[in-house]
Amino acid sequence: SRLQPHGFEVVLFNVDSPDSARNRIMEVPRHPLLDGLIVISLPLKADEGARLTAARFPTVLVDTVHPALPSVRIDDREGGRLATN
Repeated sequence: SRLQPHGFEVVLFNVDSPDSARNRIMEVPRHPLLDGLIVISLPLKADEGARLTAARFPTVLVDTVHPALPSVRIDDREGGRLATN
């Protein structure tokens, strides 16, 4: 609902295995209408990260890292400390 007024849609790829996810990752950079990508909890191999880095759209990783891509990670220790305080 937040993106639609700006002409964007959210598309989710539901994958049932790491191999299925990796196949999608390799297809994504060829998608002509994609404006951005969020990859959640999927560790990327070097060639996958390189392909996403070279894509024409921004990519952000959540709960995983790759040296060439921005990421958002959860700090479980700090979360636990905050919860106990």
